[in-house]
Amino acid sequence: MQPDAPAASCGQAHPWDRDGDGISDTIEDNNRPFGHAFSHARCDRDPSRPIGQAASGRLSLGVNLRDRGAGYLHVCGTDPVDADDWGTLSLVACIEAVGRFWESTRLAVNVTDLSLRPGGLFRPHSSHQNGLDADVRYVRADGRSAPLDIRLQPDAYDAVATRALMNAFIELCPVRVIFTDLEVLQFRNEEVAAPVLVTARGHTNHFHVRLKGGAP
Repeated sequence: MQPDAPAASCGQAHPWDRDGDGISDTIEDNNRPFGHAFSHARCDRDPSRPIGQAASGRLSLGVNLRDRGAGYLHVCGTDPVDADDWGTLSLVACIEAVGRFWESTRLAVNVTDLSLRPGGLFRPHSSHQNGLDADVRYVRADGRSAPLDIRLQPDAYDAVATRALMNAFIELCPVRVIFTDLEVLQFRNEEVAAPVLVTARGHTNHFHVRLKGGAP
């Protein structure tokens, strides 16, 4: 079999997933240097496992998110490269799926912190420990990939685009909850695809997506 030939037993192939195993070519290529034996020529299994809870857990065999992909940008901030961008395959594939959908807007989903490679305590977060959490910036009205605090900079905030972005996560991913600041968000649970929005302190400069999985 040729290296890039799709395996016959895989599912539906896509331009971004030539072997149809549900793991994108980008994830497979990006994670081989980190020790994952992914291949374009077979149906690979999900190696990642969320252990424990978001605030008291760890990540087994986590998957790395490429820093730039179709429709999204991972912002490292002050963290070293490849330090804060680890998650379960479900989370990394979710971000890629939302990015592919969002690409047509000509904007980039700005993703910041996921988890550390082994999971566990990730300061200053109280959660982000088991590979199911990701922080995402609110959408700016000027379309720039730059920080935004929706409480301090309401005129720079695009609430309509942010609602569309949250809906993309809800509709494309197994979202358990999205932590935000409902007081200044400018829309409510009744206006998104599922009632998963919850107010949490410290979420005026990003919203926090948590997927289902791990311990309840």
